[in-house]
Amino acid sequence: MSFSSRIDVQFRIPYSYPVFLTDGLFSAPGISGNGENLSAAEYLKTQKNSVADLIVDEGVVAKVPDRLQAFKSFFEIEDALVLTGGEAIKEQPDIVDKLHQRWLGKELDRHKQVVIIGGGAVLDAAGFAASLFHRGMGHIRMPSTVLAQNDAGVGVKNGVNKFEQKNFVGCFKPPTAVINDYQLLSTLEDQDFYSGYAEAVKVALIRSPAFYSWLTHNSEALASKKPEQVKYLIALCAQLHLNQISQGGDPFEEGSARPLDFGHWLGHRLEVLTNHQLTHGEAVAIGIASDTALSVELGLLEAEHLNQVVSLLRGLKLPVFHELVSAACETPQSESFLKLYKGLEDFRQHLGGQLSIELLKGLGKGFAVNEIKPEQVLSAFRRVAGLC
Repeated sequence: MSFSSRIDVQFRIPYSYPVFLTDGLFSAPGISGNGENLSAAEYLKTQKNSVADLIVDEGVVAKVPDRLQAFKSFFEIEDALVLTGGEAIKEQPDIVDKLHQRWLGKELDRHKQVVIIGGGAVLDAAGFAASLFHRGMGHIRMPSTVLAQNDAGVGVKNGVNKFEQKNFVGCFKPPTAVINDYQLLSTLEDQDFYSGYAEAVKVALIRSPAFYSWLTHNSEALASKKPEQVKYLIALCAQLHLNQISQGGDPFEEGSARPLDFGHWLGHRLEVLTNHQLTHGEAVAIGIASDTALSVELGLLEAEHLNQVVSLLRGLKLPVFHELVSAACETPQSESFLKLYKGLEDFRQHLGGQLSIELLKGLGKGFAVNEIKPEQVLSAFRRVAGLC
């Protein structure tokens, strides 16, 4: 064999992690559990010796002070770190270093793991830090918002914001496990609760006509936060997201197609431009309305379907329009329009140069589009404005 010969290397790495759905995991002391809590509790029991730290979103314990002690007792962790949640945590330049210094001080190694309890932003930031620590320390996610339980917390992404772009720095690192405890949603403000419904509408529109139909027939119950319907929404929404990740053929998004980001190019831009006064779910809901209108503009969807989607979003107490979109309705050369249209360019760069925006060919049928003209986006904005 000469030095100039070529050596080809190929290997596969299987990934597997459980997602538990439970209600009241922390009601009983210690790592035990009964009834529907048994599977999640017994799993955590097997992980007891490796769990070395606990990161908690302040919003989870602010209204229920006893929760923090319950968490610490449950995981037998004396020194939990409480972080202020919300999108701002993903923009703190030192958040990753802060967590790394903490874990270095605790002398953790890559065979240890941390439990992260919180909303999507805390899960993203702390999960990213864990994924870098010693080239990858495990983390167990316990999402505490509707959106995190049905989407952000069950997938394989971790990251932080930078240069005014969402998730500009990040990685794909599956969690060790995900535990959705319905009881953690009990103290959510209405805005945060309803925001999680946006991702359910999104995945239903691109992947499941049956789920979309169910949402329309149960929107009143969901608006009233009926537990049975909310639990079903979370479970099915999480399942559909996990199906895409595990069966879609591109779990780490090496290609350009990103069907799960329907409504997100505008949503991400609105989050940044409003300094996150709009929640992720609210911004995505506005993006869903606009991208549904864009589907109509491109001749992919009937106009009456836009009316139905807008009605559903409103019925779920989600916004469909914003003053920034209204200001962008003048001309495609206006500064207001270009600020929003930049979201498409951000996505193109994020995807590696090839634009791929998911639109709709029907209610429940996604369709990837590779070219979108400014005039078409402007017409879509105006179409939604006409319904408001």
